[in-house]
Amino acid sequence: MHDSAVEARVARWGRGIAIALPVDWLVRRYGEVPRELELLCGGRRVRLRLVSVTSASARYYVRGAGQLAVMEAGECVPAR
Repeated sequence: MHDSAVEARVARWGRGIAIALPVDWLVRRYGEVPRELELLCGGRRVRLRLVSVTSASARYYVRGAGQLAVMEAGECVPAR
């Protein structure tokens, strides 16, 4: 499966950060909007948990050490 680059919105959310991804991209890549995602950010695995879905985007939440990896990495890619 060929993956095209996708622009994600990252914002502070409570004690963690929220990452908004386009629903159409998630459905093309995974066949659905997954409850959890795993990204590789700067060589570190970061687990994201789904918190909300709209018709256009899905918002995932990351907390703890994963926040730093997301914020410091130039880009993150899906782990699988």
